[in-house]
Amino acid sequence: MAILLIGIGLFYWYEYRPSRSYIECNQEALEWMRENAEDLSDNLGLSIDIYNFRYIKCLREKGINK
Repeated sequence: MAILLIGIGLFYWYEYRPSRSYIECNQEALEWMRENAEDLSDNLGLSIDIYNFRYIKCLREKGINK
């Protein structure tokens, strides 16, 4: 029984939690981009850089280093 609980805990920590964080951070970064689309419409390169910055910042806040 203890091995099963440890297995479930490891699955949650190394598989489920990071995958949920990736999805949430992607949504957060995209939402920020939508809210600021007018200001960034002139410079696509800057928009991509800002998206990447916000995405990685979110992952780090959730304890996932990328």
